[in-house]
Amino acid sequence: MFAPDYRKITDINIRKAIGWAYPYEDAAKASGNIVGVTRQFGTTLLPPGIPGRVQYDVLGNEAARPTRTRRKRCWRKLARSATRSSSPTSRVTSCRKPARTRSSPRSRGGLHGVAGRRGNQPVLRLRADPNSPINVRAFGWCSDWPSGGSWFPPLLKSGGSNNYAFFEEKDVDNRINKILELPVEEQPAAWGELDKYIFETYYPGPVYGYAGVATMHGSKIGGMVISEVFGEPTLATSTSLGKVTPDVSRWQNPPVGRAAAPAPPRVTQEEPAT
Repeated sequence: MFAPDYRKITDINIRKAIGWAYPYEDAAKASGNIVGVTRQFGTTLLPPGIPGRVQYDVLGNEAARPTRTRRKRCWRKLARSATRSSSPTSRVTSCRKPARTRSSPRSRGGLHGVAGRRGNQPVLRLRADPNSPINVRAFGWCSDWPSGGSWFPPLLKSGGSNNYAFFEEKDVDNRINKILELPVEEQPAAWGELDKYIFETYYPGPVYGYAGVATMHGSKIGGMVISEVFGEPTLATSTSLGKVTPDVSRWQNPPVGRAAAPAPPRVTQEEPAT
């Protein structure tokens, strides 16, 4: 999500203009993603696969790459707003190497980049600091379980652990608390409706897509297992080039009433296999 600071960018129309002006496809490619594979564009906070997800499109652009004319018009609108504003110069934090697609147009719109490679702790601290001199932050989220209860409290509830937009609306806090008290079977639909309500009513910022995983497939790939937890291959049991994968099920899932077979011995460089 690309999150304008809700305390500083208070005009919903400016937040929507940022959503229109954001170069979704260019930014995905610049960050090393494969469009359509490791980056799926979307318009909702809840990603596909979450029970109760409601499809909606606040901007009506289907998360598509805006035309050059529309993007320039949006940046001009942002520039006029920045000129009128008395707040400090806007800055964007990024956790990746800066790319040319992130420079001059935003500067003219009042947004100036503070970029750094992933893992750069000073940049991450700058993003997390509510008092840092920036007003737009980018972040991602992977839920611990497939429910809105693992999305909205940390991301869009006042004081949430990953609420980098510093979004605070008592109305939304109350709705989140009420849904958490509902019976489990009634929560999915309520989370989906809350997703739509928040973005149609307040539009905290643009969702720039969902992360995907590029995996191996084919007749010569053996033992390929996709982890249901991490959504990626369990590489410990995968092989390539048609090699036979050892059957480890007898060590992991022994028959009921029978002890597990001992694990195979570890092979190290000091003790080469014979």
